[in-house]
Amino acid sequence: MAQLIFKGPFHFSQFKSLQLKGKAGIYIWGFTYETDNGELTQALNLQNENYGDETSCILKDEWKFIPYYVGLKNGSLADRLKEHHAVRTNASATKYVRMYDKYYKEFFMDPDFPINTGSSSWICSSPVFNKKIRNCIEYFNNMDILRIHLYPNQQVVNTLTNPASNHNPITNITVKNVLLNDSLNKIVEFKNNFWFCFAGLPDSENSNENMESQTFYSLKGKTVGETKPYNPSGFGYAIDAEASCKDIFKLDLNGDIVANQNFPGYL
Repeated sequence: MAQLIFKGPFHFSQFKSLQLKGKAGIYIWGFTYETDNGELTQALNLQNENYGDETSCILKDEWKFIPYYVGLKNGSLADRLKEHHAVRTNASATKYVRMYDKYYKEFFMDPDFPINTGSSSWICSSPVFNKKIRNCIEYFNNMDILRIHLYPNQQVVNTLTNPASNHNPITNITVKNVLLNDSLNKIVEFKNNFWFCFAGLPDSENSNENMESQTFYSLKGKTVGETKPYNPSGFGYAIDAEASCKDIFKLDLNGDIVANQNFPGYL
């Protein structure tokens, strides 16, 4: 049985020391929040921190790593993480869903938050969620959703010339002639708050989306990355994690990581 063993969480500045160049694997990236009396308060501002090696990744007791995205990379994990980190310059990263600040602390355990199974309009796949979407989502890479669901009657414009229908980067979206706010960049760039866990893929498991999907459903919270619909018949892998990141996964009574459709959250 193929096995994944997750390590981390590591700060973005540490990936060079981890020798991830050319290494295939499953990765989980997200943010670290402060906690107070068992509740998330705010994303940590780490602008003045310098994490230089892999031994400095131990989080303080009052910090909590909150996954945002799960992915599979068959080439170089280092290159892929750099793409994710460039939320204002990478072509894909400029189209990631953006949430309002308060909702980053809630989406992962919101039973109404849709799971991304590949549709270009997945964020609107839940009629119940659609009733509150304007209070949760700030940006989505779909002009119909921006104009109808998020900013109705507010003159939403893509400033690019003749853009493709699926190319509406946040860097080119204006609402009432004002560039759209970028909450994700405020966390990643302004606060220097980008953390990740990873597990190397066995050589025989390249391109295995079932392994990526099993990781998605093994986390305690939902993430925004695309995944397959829940299908436990394809979950034939052993997933484990080092003690430093095992608390982001769901465990059975024996302490083993288990995949299911329940997402209780991280606190």
